[in-house]
Amino acid sequence: MTHKQKAIELEEKYEQFADYQECDVFTQRERMFINAKQCALIAVDEILQYINRMNKMLPQHLSTEGWQEVKQEIDNL
Repeated sequence: MTHKQKAIELEEKYEQFADYQECDVFTQRERMFINAKQCALIAVDEILQYINRMNKMLPQHLSTEGWQEVKQEIDNL
């Protein structure tokens, strides 16, 4: 799975939980997408914080570099 695919997967997982208050359908969809994107960024930040705390005990392949790329792809959505 590419970093972009992971970013899209995370955004889609949160999308169903995104709250919106607007009236017209287009604005609702846009607001839901923005909220889902923010939720996905929060999830990645939590993962990055955990990895940074546990850095010395984790294998090299679990570095923050890949998750930084996922975060960048979420920002690009």
